[in-house]
Amino acid sequence: MPRLPFTAFVRGVPAPKGSVSGFVNKKTGGVNITEKRGSPQKTWQAAVQFVLGEEWAGPPLDEAVAVTLAFGFQRPKSVTAKKRPHHTVKPDVDKLARGCLDAMTGIVFRDDSQVAVLMSSKSYDFKEPGVRIDVYALPAQPAEGK
Repeated sequence: MPRLPFTAFVRGVPAPKGSVSGFVNKKTGGVNITEKRGSPQKTWQAAVQFVLGEEWAGPPLDEAVAVTLAFGFQRPKSVTAKKRPHHTVKPDVDKLARGCLDAMTGIVFRDDSQVAVLMSSKSYDFKEPGVRIDVYALPAQPAEGK
């Protein structure tokens, strides 16, 4: 079983989880879901899965966890720290987190629904672009009425 807390750093430019579209299939009456093709998300997700596959020792966790995701980007030369001290442009931090959690599914935990606490941030404060992933065990909840 992996030892918690667990920390990993994935190098590369973080890519957000793309938006999906749904449409009704007129023949079957079912709903088809499509994702935008050719996005860098697939490459980024593969990088996260590769690093976690190498560093995570053991089967996916079954219990609730807390996850911290710190995304780092390189500051464009045209943007000074005084002009824009925080990363307030796209990609959206929630889409970055969603893509990263999807990549962690099946490696770190069985399903991303097990993430009971999530903290994510994006900044220019990293020496190189990437994401720092921290996974923590959550204490068991006491039985009600005790």
